[in-house]
Amino acid sequence: MPEVLVAIAIMAIAVFPLIRAFSQSYGLASKQAFQEQALKIGEAVLAKLLAVRFEMLDQPSGVAVVPFEVIHPSGTLNGTLELAGSPALGSGSLDTGKVTYRIETRTTREYAGPAGGPQALMFSYVLPMPPPPPAPPFPPVPTLATYSCPDPFLKLEVTVSYAEGLPVKLATFRADLRR
Repeated sequence: MPEVLVAIAIMAIAVFPLIRAFSQSYGLASKQAFQEQALKIGEAVLAKLLAVRFEMLDQPSGVAVVPFEVIHPSGTLNGTLELAGSPALGSGSLDTGKVTYRIETRTTREYAGPAGGPQALMFSYVLPMPPPPPAPPFPPVPTLATYSCPDPFLKLEVTVSYAEGLPVKLATFRADLRR
């Protein structure tokens, strides 16, 4: 009988540190799951912002409510995003039951026409430089072509924050290429 008690004591000494390690790894795994969910929500919001009419982002009239959905293994979560301002700023929240995610969007104009204007996106193509001349300086190389993009380019930024960790920030660009 004393051998059994000694064996149980040895097993307890070996198992107690493992229990503490398992509880710590569970906490880390749940934090990572919350962060992955925040990333998935940010991607869903960006996908929706890339799909709405360009005017809703560049020059919305009043407040626009944009619904979006996030698909995950336990089902589909539906959320809404309110856009207002010119260019649009947005906010919303999504509750998963365990965590509430706060969503903020910001739209900034990166480039805007008119063509040839100081805020237009410019592409230029030039001839390669000739070899250096032996005597006086060579005249400047002429430009072959210049293209000025008259379409406005917007930068879309999404920040998803939650109480458990660092906010997730995503960004992409969108242009109005209908003209």
